[in-house]
Amino acid sequence: MQFVGGVVILGFVFGFAIRVLVKLGSALKGNFQSNPKFVVRRDRSLGGKEVVVSVDNIRSSSRDSKSFIASDRASRSNSTPRNFYLKAQNNLPKWWPTSLTSQSFDVVDKEDYQREANRIVRAIVDNRTSGKDITDDDIIQLRRVCRISGVQVTFEPKNTGDSFYRTSIDFVLNACSRAPWESSSVEICSEDAREFIAGLAENIGLAKIDAARMVSAAVAARTRSWFLQAWALEIQGKHSELVAELSKICLIHRIFPPNEYSAEMEMVARGLEKLMKLEERQSLLKTFVGMCCSEDSQRSAAEALGLVHW
Repeated sequence: MQFVGGVVILGFVFGFAIRVLVKLGSALKGNFQSNPKFVVRRDRSLGGKEVVVSVDNIRSSSRDSKSFIASDRASRSNSTPRNFYLKAQNNLPKWWPTSLTSQSFDVVDKEDYQREANRIVRAIVDNRTSGKDITDDDIIQLRRVCRISGVQVTFEPKNTGDSFYRTSIDFVLNACSRAPWESSSVEICSEDAREFIAGLAENIGLAKIDAARMVSAAVAARTRSWFLQAWALEIQGKHSELVAELSKICLIHRIFPPNEYSAEMEMVARGLEKLMKLEERQSLLKTFVGMCCSEDSQRSAAEALGLVHW
């Protein structure tokens, strides 16, 4: 009996010891695997700064853990501009008017203005349905009536209103591109171009942020087109025409300056990098900087050409 009792006691002790060893081994293993490894890449849209793009859980020694802590702090510091960049995409650009000047007053015949504005909208919708283009007069008349009276209109269907606004943006950019490139502002029907296009968005009930994004996209498209045209003229040896194309970019970027590290200029840069060699883009930027004195325009042009650190 004493022998059997001794065996039972030893069995309990042995089982307890095994449990302790298993738990100790799990704890040590956890210490080796608890620290994740951050995968870092350089983001050109942030000026070449490093940002964390993924996390990879792998085994590492205690020395690697210390190294990770240092790199983690650096990664958090370097990712700060990315947070600013994402936040900036949801904010209005700095050129957007903080308040719109209005000529509206307590007019007795405000209902007449509303009927006139509605008539213009119906005519635009009917013309679109029949395949006719929106005219400059349509844009000018609708803005004039709404600005004087303070009335608003609604486009049905909504995509017709979006098409109308995009056409209005093209009209404004065309007017700006024809102005002397030294101009700091351009007026359309005695109204600043920025107030004209921002006011028109308000008149048709288009959200400010959506309207601003449409303008930014149009500016980016023009920037890409003008840079490509400028290089084609450079190849043909037409220097004066080249300068004229670049002056349009200088003026448009002065009136509607893109946000720093904007997604639109990033997309332009990616497109131009596929179509133009590095030295070709450098040559264009050198010419641009030589004729455009606006530092903001020089910065945005460098971003568009993918030459932020050039």
